[in-house]
Amino acid sequence: MGFLYTAEQLQQLASSNASTSIDEAVLHLCQATGILRRKRYMHRGSRRSFTIYHQATEDAIPTLQSRCVSPVWSTPVGNSAPRKKVFHQHLITIRTMPVTATAAAVATAPVTAATDSTCAGSGREANLCRVNLSNCGPFQDRHEQDSSLVKFAVLNARSVSNKAFILNDRFTSHHLDFLFITESWLSGDDIIALGDLCPAHCSFLNSPRVSGRGGGLITVFKNSFKCRIVPTDLFSTFELQLFKINASVLCALVYRPPKMYCNFIQEFAELLSCMASRADKLLILGDFNIHICCPSKPLVNEFLGLVDSFNLVQSVMAPTHQKGHTLDLVLSSGFSVSNVKIVDTGVSDHFMILFESSLFCPPLHPPHPTPLSELLIPPQPHSSLILLCSLFHLLS
Repeated sequence: MGFLYTAEQLQQLASSNASTSIDEAVLHLCQATGILRRKRYMHRGSRRSFTIYHQATEDAIPTLQSRCVSPVWSTPVGNSAPRKKVFHQHLITIRTMPVTATAAAVATAPVTAATDSTCAGSGREANLCRVNLSNCGPFQDRHEQDSSLVKFAVLNARSVSNKAFILNDRFTSHHLDFLFITESWLSGDDIIALGDLCPAHCSFLNSPRVSGRGGGLITVFKNSFKCRIVPTDLFSTFELQLFKINASVLCALVYRPPKMYCNFIQEFAELLSCMASRADKLLILGDFNIHICCPSKPLVNEFLGLVDSFNLVQSVMAPTHQKGHTLDLVLSSGFSVSNVKIVDTGVSDHFMILFESSLFCPPLHPPHPTPLSELLIPPQPHSSLILLCSLFHLLS
C-alpha cells in the first residue's frame, strides 16, 4: 500500500483550509501505520496538539495540523507600561500525507485509542515500546553485593618502571584489594615509579633485592587494610616479603629465581614452620619457577609433598606462563580461595592470577563505642529497703 496522490490532489492538499472530522477507522489506520507520530525535531514541550482536518467534499484528502502556542513579547504603551509575554495560537500544517486506504483495510483497522478528532500527543504512545518489568528486581552493583569478598591478584611484572600506569589501571579496573608483584626490578629510591604504581587511597610494601640487579617484591593494598612487615631471616634460594594483614593473616610473597635448586626445599620448610607457629591463617604466593604441571620431576615431587605436609591448598590449576607451564602459585591454609582466573595482561610473559576469598579478611572498621547507659546496671525496685532489712537481721 503506497501513496496514490495525483498532482491535483497534492495541490488541493496544500490549499486546504476547511476542517471537519474524518472517519474514526481512517484515524486508527493512520495511528497504526505511524502517520501521526511526532517528528524527531519537535520538542516534547512545544505545547502542540494535533488535529485532523479534511475538506467537506468527498474526494478531499485529510491533513494533519498542529495547534502551536508560541510566546511573543508585547509592545509597551508609554514609559510606565512594562513589556509582557503573551501567547498566540496559530496553525501549522504538517506535510505528512496519509495513505489511501481501501475498504478492506479500513474494515480491518485496529481499534486503539481515542475517538476524539483532537488527539493531543497521540503519536507519543505509538513511539513507545512496552517493557515487561515484572521480572526486574532492584538494581545492585556487583561490587557492592560482594563487599565481603577480598580480591587479590598476583603477577610477575618483569620491571615495573615502564609499566606502572598499566598496573595502576589493572588494579582499578579489576577492583582489587591486593596486588602482589614479583620481579619489580626497582630499588629502594625509585619513588616516581612507586608513586605511579600506587592508586589513590592505597599503600605499598617494597622489598627490593639486597644485592645485584633484578628481583624485588611489591605489595599494593587499599588503606582499609592494615599491613605490617614481619622481620625474618634472609634465605639464599628465594626472595621473601613477610607481613601480616589485619593482625590475623600471615602472608608471604615469594620469588624463587630459576636454577636455584640447592637447599630450596630445606629453606622453604623452615619458612613454613616459622609461619605455622605464628598464625592459623596462612597465604603464600608468588613465582616459584617450579613446573607444577610436571609432577614427575624430582623438585616438583618434593615440593608438593612439603605442601601437603603443612595442609596447604594449591589453588592454581592452569598455565601461568606463555610457554604453557604453571610457575606462579597460590597456597593457603585456614580459609578458602575461590574464583581463580588466569588473565593475560600483555605486559609480561607471565599471566596475572586473580582470586577472591569470602569472609577472609574484611576491611577494618572502628568499633562503635558502647553507650554509658548500657554499661551501668539499672537500679532494682526496693533495693535499699532489702539492704536495710538484711543489715537489721545480721545485727539482731
